[in-house]
Amino acid sequence: MCRGIYQDPRSLNCLHTFCFQCIVNENFKEDVSIPFWSQPNSVQPREPTETKALSTTKTNSLYSSSPEITSVRSNSDLSTIASKQRHSSFSFKRKKSAERLTIKSKNRTKQIKDETQSNLDAKRLIVCDICQFPTELPLGGIRQLPQNFLILRKIEELHFKMSEKTLSSIWCSLCCEETSATYHCLNCTVNLCTLCKEAHERQRSTSGHKIQNILELRKKHKQKNNRNDNTRLPLKCIMHPEFEIKFFCVACLQVACTDCLALLHKGHKYETAAKAINHYGKVLKDSAEQTRPLCNYAEHSVEKLNETAKGINRKCDEIKTQVETFVNSYFEAIEVHRNTLLQQVHRARESKVEMILEQQLSLEKRAQDASIAIQFTQELTEMTSDVEILSFLKILLQRFEYCQQFKAPIDPKVSFRFFKRTRLCCL
Repeated sequence: MCRGIYQDPRSLNCLHTFCFQCIVNENFKEDVSIPFWSQPNSVQPREPTETKALSTTKTNSLYSSSPEITSVRSNSDLSTIASKQRHSSFSFKRKKSAERLTIKSKNRTKQIKDETQSNLDAKRLIVCDICQFPTELPLGGIRQLPQNFLILRKIEELHFKMSEKTLSSIWCSLCCEETSATYHCLNCTVNLCTLCKEAHERQRSTSGHKIQNILELRKKHKQKNNRNDNTRLPLKCIMHPEFEIKFFCVACLQVACTDCLALLHKGHKYETAAKAINHYGKVLKDSAEQTRPLCNYAEHSVEKLNETAKGINRKCDEIKTQVETFVNSYFEAIEVHRNTLLQQVHRARESKVEMILEQQLSLEKRAQDASIAIQFTQELTEMTSDVEILSFLKILLQRFEYCQQFKAPIDPKVSFRFFKRTRLCCL
């Protein structure tokens, strides 16, 4: 959307990737603020009596993302207000009235909770700007859309290659002429050739500086950027940056940290990422293998449809020749009839070829979508960690299911005939 380098790339269910801010600007222009964990729905008007309870919970919403916690806080606030209003009464009456108000506040809070839940049930969809494929907003809001780790790694590789280019054409910082530098002073941050390096070590003020070979620095830089999957830094939760993502919610098919399990996935069945990848990794591979034959079938069907289209065109050309040969002998007498026959042939050609073209486009799109999904899955399983694979599990399974919903193309038959005696073109 922004036509620039990806900033915090997020993937939709169709596997198209956009910047996080681009998705926000494109889909939530009219929203004043985007909720941190829930779907962005409009807040319904409430009665004046519950305004204070809602305002107190609003200040805590950034630190807590559980509807149950919000309800408990609203209970305590309402009971505190009730006790202050009854402060001048007798202790016994104050106690009974406080209990009654507490019961009322609980009932009212339950009603508010039900209304909130009904609002959350209204699902918000994000429509892809490229293919118009709808993506349901996941539990936790727009920030729970998975990051495209493949693109992030490719951007890092490009940055690394650019830095390699600059390292390969380093000149000495002290020489007047363009002399290749082979050393680098870590204290002065200057590049030195062999002669300048020796002079740098002889001078009293710089004799204690740490000088290293540029080739060694380059090797260390490569080793730092070419870490194995086992040495990668752990992924931190976007909603709770102080926690590491170690779990996988089986009900929602989402990765989660400990706080997410307690707040967003309360009561859901979950597993550790190391345990979940054993099962769902096989599911991903099986889905990819089941989708792979569709690509071959689509290509074969496209070839058959091309041959059918050629046969239709060839047959139509033959019929056109027959019609013109037959009609030319009676041109003056049957001019109107000749035009009618040609129109019938023309309509038959257009209808058949149009049907072929529609099936071709549909098959090519299916084949392209399936190929992209398979390639993406292969790169994901080869280059990323378990947690990163699991973060795309739901999207990829839905994509493979979409690709497998395949209808065999209708085989149009070439059955054109021209009957001279009846003078009718049977289609």
